[in-house]
Amino acid sequence: MDLSAEELSELARLLQRLADAGGAMPSTPRVIWDALAGVVPRLAVELFLVQDGAVWLTWRDDAQWRGWHVPGGFVGVGETLGDAGRRIAARELDIELEVETVVADYAWSDHPCGAVLSLLCACRWVGQPSEGQFFDALPEPMVHRHSEIVRRFRAKT
Repeated sequence: MDLSAEELSELARLLQRLADAGGAMPSTPRVIWDALAGVVPRLAVELFLVQDGAVWLTWRDDAQWRGWHVPGGFVGVGETLGDAGRRIAARELDIELEVETVVADYAWSDHPCGAVLSLLCACRWVGQPSEGQFFDALPEPMVHRHSEIVRRFRAKT
């Protein structure tokens, strides 16, 4: 490693200061989030809402992704899977949701946020999601790797 003991101490001090100031995930400033991509593995939760075999997908169109995808996001510091699932469902779908079980996992080989492990979770929910729809067959275009994620989930259920 090319960092000196002094540099490592300074980095540790600044990261602790960030955490103390409330900057831990999910509130991490983007510049820090991006800098940690190649350093720290990340845990994501993919929320599967399934009805009669059809999977709920939402449309995403932003700087990182464009296409249909399984709603999901990263687990924050101090959150359980259930906590993260509820937070993400409220934000992305405007529903109440409970994670029932982890069905499978998916290790991304090329996620832009670095080393990401997604937990594919079967969920139950209350209410009608504000975005998206159920699909029997996967639509096009799908967000990168989400076709594989849906296939892995379906193979395990």
